[in-house]
Amino acid sequence: MHIQYSSCLFALLLAACSRNETVGPELSQPVETMTSTEYAVLFAVIDSLYAPTTVTQIVVQDSTTPEIYEYNLDSVLTTTLGYVRQTIPSLGVEAAGDFKTKNLVSSIVRDSASLHPKSRLLNTTIAWHILRGDSGWSWNAFSLMYPGAHGFLTVGRVGIGKNGSQALAYVGSHPGSRSGAGFYFVLSFENGKWKVVGRALASVS
Repeated sequence: MHIQYSSCLFALLLAACSRNETVGPELSQPVETMTSTEYAVLFAVIDSLYAPTTVTQIVVQDSTTPEIYEYNLDSVLTTTLGYVRQTIPSLGVEAAGDFKTKNLVSSIVRDSASLHPKSRLLNTTIAWHILRGDSGWSWNAFSLMYPGAHGFLTVGRVGIGKNGSQALAYVGSHPGSRSGAGFYFVLSFENGKWKVVGRALASVS
């Protein structure tokens, strides 16, 4: 039964990849989409993480998600952002506040090419099944569909300072079973480009 279910998942993912689409039902209904500036910031972060490597595919979950799944998300984000500001003193209140406001709800990640030329989108529901280790949803099937990928990433909406020169981004990395880490990145807009100037570890599993 387990083998049959995994084969069905493999076939479903294969069909989606052949059309360059994500698959499966939505876990929730995201209500916002990211701006071009947010994609540019995330591109800078992802490129800084993967530029020196030989990764051939960068897989990203197709909706944004807070770094901690809690019902009292407002309080969690307030506490977490307080820690980030202590760790990266240059982070301004405007960028942090904009990040919190945007990440109280889930948002759609539509444009994989703007995230990175190597990026592909992974359906949120499938990502959750894989992370929870649900029967039939294995990392082996994931690896077959995304050869050369080191797991997948989750991202948050990007907080932007009022003058547009500072940004706060979140990227979570899920490289395999029982492993993962999340980081906050502070970026500065210099000479027409976004540059990572600070990083804070948010979570490790």
